[in-house]
Amino acid sequence: MMQTVVLKDKKNKEAHEESARLACEAAAAVKTVASLTREQGFVDAYSRSLGEPLRVANRATIVRMFWFGCTQSTVFFANALVSTHPVSLPCARS
Repeated sequence: MMQTVVLKDKKNKEAHEESARLACEAAAAVKTVASLTREQGFVDAYSRSLGEPLRVANRATIVRMFWFGCTQSTVFFANALVSTHPVSLPCARS
C-alpha cells in the first residue's frame, strides 16, 4: 500500500516538473518576458503543460469515486437489511 502511494507521488511530481520549470523560467526573467510581451505565451505554455497531469488526475478521481460509491452503497445496503430485520420478526410470529 505504501509503495503504491510513493509511486503515485513520484508520477505526480514528474508530471508537474515541466510546468514548474516554465513557471520558474518566467519568474526569473520577468522583466525580459514583459519587455518582449511574451506573458501570454508563457501562460499558454504553462496551461498546456498542466493538461496531461490534469487529465490523469481526473481519470484517477473518477475511478476512485466509483469504488468509493460501491463501498458506500454496500454499507448502506447492509444497514438497511439490519434495520428492517427486527421489524419483520414480530410480523412473522403473529
